[in-house]
Amino acid sequence: MGNKDSRTDSGRKKTETRLYSIWENMKARCYNKNKPKYKSYGAKGIRVCREWKESFDSFHDWAVSHGYRDSLTLDRKDPEGNYEPSNCRWVSNKVQANNKRNSGNRDGKARADSMEGLDLSVVDQKIRDRLDICRMADRLGLGSIEGLSINEGRMRIIKAVSPGVNLDGKDGEYIQAAYAAAKNVYSNSLADRSSGRNNSGWQDCMDAPGECGSDIARKSMICRLTGK
Repeated sequence: MGNKDSRTDSGRKKTETRLYSIWENMKARCYNKNKPKYKSYGAKGIRVCREWKESFDSFHDWAVSHGYRDSLTLDRKDPEGNYEPSNCRWVSNKVQANNKRNSGNRDGKARADSMEGLDLSVVDQKIRDRLDICRMADRLGLGSIEGLSINEGRMRIIKAVSPGVNLDGKDGEYIQAAYAAAKNVYSNSLADRSSGRNNSGWQDCMDAPGECGSDIARKSMICRLTGK
């Protein structure tokens, strides 16, 4: 078993460490039919690579060189893959829980990775921002801008409202402020039109409150992409 009774740098026997227990449990759920978790691992064909299965030292050395800490757990990047160096990592309990919840989805791994450490309030704000620029693009007749980033979408709308504005080298904060100003210009043009005053050439458009069908469809799409 690869000198399993040798000692760690701190002098403890390796067989007495948390890492050794992780190694034992990893093998048990893949090969021991009497273990409750076997049905979710070994019974589904999940195995431990030969190098790790036969040698705790090999598993120990990989773990230490790949960021193992006592606060982390062993996780497979592909929930349907084997326990092997290319498919394993050390993660927080939160990431592992996300990965397990999404293991039935083809995009489960990517979704768990992308959501790790992400404040959901930030996700909500990004959804609102993207819906806002998509709605503005529709009203201005700019066509689909769903493939653009939020900043790129804002810049396109700013240019449509005020073609002479120079946005080269401007940071996100400047673009956000310029976008808010462009929305004000657009709103004022609608007010001018409704009052019978001359306008600056904006095309007619509906500006009813609330979400239209395309807004709802986009929101659904964005929620799927962010894993919500």
